[in-house]
Amino acid sequence: MFLFEKPQINDILASWWPIVYAGVFSCAIAYTLQIVGQRYVPPTEASLIFCLESVFSLLAGTIFLHERMKAINYIGCLLIFIAVVLSQWPKKAER
Repeated sequence: MFLFEKPQINDILASWWPIVYAGVFSCAIAYTLQIVGQRYVPPTEASLIFCLESVFSLLAGTIFLHERMKAINYIGCLLIFIAVVLSQWPKKAER
């Protein structure tokens, strides 16, 4: 920020809510819940759930923020989702 912009203290103070939200909700609460939830999920399944982060973020942005994505974004998320589902698909011997 100090290299490319001229920050004004009034602008920083005016955006206090997004800064607090990013610090408290995104970092403190989300990571704490992630660690607590990870205790109850096997490591392989946890890594697959984390692979779906981009899918969830795209869906949440579309639903809650009414963001419009390009078709390539939706195709990418669909491919990630298909890869995660196929990696969990049981083999014939396991069925």
